[in-house]
Amino acid sequence: MERFYLTPIVQEAARLAEMAHEGQKRAEGTPYFTHCQEVARILYEEWGIADSEILSAGFLHDTVEDTSVTKADLKRNFGREVAELVDGVSKFGSDDKENIRKVFDKNLIDPRVGVIKLADRLHNMRTLHFMTEAKRTAKAKETEGYASFAESLGMWKVKSELEDLSLKFTNPEEFERLSQMLSEDKRISVLTMSHMTSVLQSLAERIGIGVRIEPRINSLARIGHKMDKGMDISEINDVVSYRVTVDDSEGVDAGRNDCYKMLGIVREKFAGIEDHERFDDFFSTPQDNRYSSIQVTLTTEDGSVEIAIATKEKEDFNNWGVVSLIRKGVKNLSDYALKLIFTPADQVKFFPPGATGIDFAYSIDKEINKKETMGTRATAILIDGVRHELSTVIPNGTTVDVILGKSKTIIPGEYLKFCLPKTRKIIERQIAGQIQREQIRAGKEIVDGSVTEKGIASLSQLLEEDDSAQKLVDWLYDIECKGHLNTLYFKVATGRISKEELDDHLKSFFNNS
Repeated sequence: MERFYLTPIVQEAARLAEMAHEGQKRAEGTPYFTHCQEVARILYEEWGIADSEILSAGFLHDTVEDTSVTKADLKRNFGREVAELVDGVSKFGSDDKENIRKVFDKNLIDPRVGVIKLADRLHNMRTLHFMTEAKRTAKAKETEGYASFAESLGMWKVKSELEDLSLKFTNPEEFERLSQMLSEDKRISVLTMSHMTSVLQSLAERIGIGVRIEPRINSLARIGHKMDKGMDISEINDVVSYRVTVDDSEGVDAGRNDCYKMLGIVREKFAGIEDHERFDDFFSTPQDNRYSSIQVTLTTEDGSVEIAIATKEKEDFNNWGVVSLIRKGVKNLSDYALKLIFTPADQVKFFPPGATGIDFAYSIDKEINKKETMGTRATAILIDGVRHELSTVIPNGTTVDVILGKSKTIIPGEYLKFCLPKTRKIIERQIAGQIQREQIRAGKEIVDGSVTEKGIASLSQLLEEDDSAQKLVDWLYDIECKGHLNTLYFKVATGRISKEELDDHLKSFFNNS
């Protein structure tokens, strides 16, 4: 008897599933029941779930859909909870949009149903190579939505595996290209990761904090997604993320305090290479899916890397989301229930109950061009064909479309009141970016006004001349502007470089040129 057949009810569920699926075969030629076993094994062995009702539903998840067993049969033999879980998984996987809409019109998605469905999808993806090419491509494309669903439930490890399995079949050339690129990245070399791990460990020991350091490499799909947005791979800070898990056995308060002590010594150690613009404190303000850590980005000679600090309890949730709660025996998961929204192309997206049109617009990754996405040009939404303001909370089970303006809009600050924390963070960065661009323009006018006295239209003109470009870049480094004119313009506009200092710097540059 397999070790995940924990209780009599689970054993009986396994027996019924094997009997009900008798004679059915999988694409690889094995008895269909082996799939039921694998789903239960993933739930128990890989995800650490020992809940008898969930494991029973794992064995039985396809019986109502694919055999003569009915929901009433399951309710009579295993109880209402198991019957409802199996029924939910069956309807969740329906290819019929209207059927899905009816199922979730009034009821949010039970996270336990989602967990079982993700185990089912994960095993199917691991064995996808046995299917025909046409079916492989269709299933792999569909799995992109399941990866998003796993992210909504906080199941990072599952999301990453599903993303890469999907990419492997939807775009094998891109999968190989990214694999090769990642293998050559010095940030994930054994020497580099071992060194950084030991440095962080020694910092923790210096201040008497117990930690576990684990380098975590991001999924190829996520890295590729960020590169598609225009980022160079060296700029992607979570290609490797050093997960600093702080011991919280002394209590919540002690664990939180130690996290911030760790932050302090990390910042002290890496003061010269920290990218302050990419600092995030999700520990005090968790993301929409309850992800919670303090994230610091370092700009190393090999590229950006991330250090993420969290307590043991929070890091367990960061990796496993609702699964971590199920492991602890938490029964009421209603706070983690999700609503289901359709795009006009019948793609399914998942959101917390309070999500609005603004959140939906910013969740659409399709780019209009390299700098504008749906969120930057959204003016309103259509809910089942009826126009609504972006601040409207979207009803469960509806179809939503985004109405776009003709040009990029400056996001009103008042939108921050009508969106989820994840969206709020994006908008705040957009507003900050808009302000910075205006300051750069103002600084450029000041600098150009000063250099015209030297008979030059602008410093940017010098960058186009081979004999002066490198001298200008070197000078920009010398005056602590990181080799970039925009940094000079920004510092001048914000007063970090006064008019008198600017004139002195320019005099020195032109005298030495």
